[in-house]
Amino acid sequence: MNIKIGCDIVNIKKFTISLNRGGDNFLNKIFSTHELLNCKTPENLAGFFAVKEAVKKALELNPDDWKKIEIIKKANGRPQVKLIGIKKPIISNDISISHDEGYAMATAVFVLNDSCK
Repeated sequence: MNIKIGCDIVNIKKFTISLNRGGDNFLNKIFSTHELLNCKTPENLAGFFAVKEAVKKALELNPDDWKKIEIIKKANGRPQVKLIGIKKPIISNDISISHDEGYAMATAVFVLNDSCK
């Protein structure tokens, strides 16, 4: 097994400026329709953005692979990552999002089989 970890932190104020400047083009480039319907506040979007960055770092994805990573919520409200079209030998994964005093941070952990190092 091979364990991959990624993390990211987002300044929510700066993220909100980017949202306001980029508008729908920015939102639609980064987030899926499902994410936008279920995530209304800049704080929550910043958390989802941080998760996507953490996943890209952990799996060494391309910078523009935003739409290949979708954040969904389990029945209990816990976030879960859904990967679309990513060809990695993933055994399991977990993500965590946290918000505090103007920042959102996320961690992503993936367990891959040994053929992906």
